[in-house]
Amino acid sequence: QSIHSPFSGEYRVRYLWEGGELGDHVRNALIDCIEDCARFDIPVMVMGDCNFNQDSVPYANMTKAGFVTAEKTARLSKVTGYATYFSYGTSIKTGKSIDHIFQLGGIDFVAHMIVRDKLVETASDHCPVYTDFNITKK
Repeated sequence: QSIHSPFSGEYRVRYLWEGGELGDHVRNALIDCIEDCARFDIPVMVMGDCNFNQDSVPYANMTKAGFVTAEKTARLSKVTGYATYFSYGTSIKTGKSIDHIFQLGGIDFVAHMIVRDKLVETASDHCPVYTDFNITKK
């Protein structure tokens, strides 16, 4: 079953980056959603263009809360060490990713990939990031 946190109306994710009362409201709603999932042993994945790297406060907050990333914990293969954001038409460079896949609650990350072929450089300003995973049975 897929449970999605609210991402529209008064719960727009962009409010998290704007801060203030709206940012606090969205953050608290997302935390409530994650806590509800934990209470019923439902694994949680958080993924996307996070706009923060592994040296940032938001990343530290995620890991302090128990989240782990596919980039660091995939057990069979992982691609890491590339900046996943770049200017259109420029080359992908080594660096720190700002696009992440986090999990909490027993998801088994098997493989992690940062797509870096030439087509990516003309199609977007981010490298696609994906993972192969298994939901661990309890």
